Amino acid sequence: MGEQCSRTCLITGCGGFIGSHLAELMLDRGWRVVGTIHRNRRNLDRLEGRAELLTVDLSDREQIRRAVLDAKPDAVVHLAAQAY
Repeated sequence: MGEQCSRTCLITGCGGFIGSHLAELMLDRGWRVVGTIHRNRRNLDRLEGRAELLTVDLSDREQIRRAVLDAKPDAVVHLAAQAY
């Protein structure tokens, strides 16, 4: 996995097209990536073993709180959304 970076990015919607590509870019630039996933898991093959993936329902406040406390992110990118 290379050198561990001191910067952590929490990405919601990491299983989506944009979220998975952003996670890959951040990983390639040396960031630790913690990504939340809910239903969409089709874009995760490139992230397996590289990013920390958490199953989180963003309508559950306690799950969100726990994810943020565990990740201790330096940056948060919110990309989770309904496409319809």
